[in-house]
Amino acid sequence: MKFFKLLLLVALLHSLAFAQGPIPQGPFVKLTNDSLLYGSNLSFEPHFFSSSKITLDGRVIHSRDVNMFCDNSGNFYARLMGQGLQPSVHSDGDIHVYRVIKTSATTMGRGWTSSPGGGMRFNQGTTTYSTNTLYFYSLGLQNAKKLNFRNLKLDFSHDVVVAASIKKGRAMMVGSFLTGAGCLGFGLLAIKASSSDRDMMVPYIAGAVTCCIISTIFYFQENKMLKTAARRALNYDF
Repeated sequence: MKFFKLLLLVALLHSLAFAQGPIPQGPFVKLTNDSLLYGSNLSFEPHFFSSSKITLDGRVIHSRDVNMFCDNSGNFYARLMGQGLQPSVHSDGDIHVYRVIKTSATTMGRGWTSSPGGGMRFNQGTTTYSTNTLYFYSLGLQNAKKLNFRNLKLDFSHDVVVAASIKKGRAMMVGSFLTGAGCLGFGLLAIKASSSDRDMMVPYIAGAVTCCIISTIFYFQENKMLKTAARRALNYDF
């Protein structure tokens, strides 16, 4: 029994050392089964409508089988959650940062409307575009992970400055959630008062607006603390 436990301990230590070990020099590919392939020449052929391909010393590897790779120029690519293989935007030793910018469109007022002269006409509506920037990072040969308080706490809890920023940021997160819930609660009370007790509508609406403002302040402070912690931990100006 003791021998079996010893084997488990050795296997665990080996897996941790592999996951957190230094990145190899030169072109390499880390597969989804965590095995490493080394070579002297690597090329990447991205495809939009089919699986991208990586060629390592003549061997073709489909991108769906890859978690991470480094090309001939030292550029790092990693598989990001729901985003496929993406290049790093910052490298500092074994730390690599990845950024994904997502664009979404919202159309208002699109559809058929009545014309002043009679009949119907089609209104194209107004389209507004918004962008959302997502950040990920990887340490050594670890798979890339999303930049958030939970992951930073797991990886950089030993850094006093990072730990302090994370603690403040998580407090802001809780505050934003609670005041956001308060905003919703006051809003529901205002709707209920509109049909039963109109004298209470104004106080309820005022409470909802106040909670909404405070929640927004907490939200921006939360993001500020996250960027402060990430800037310290990853040495990248977010």
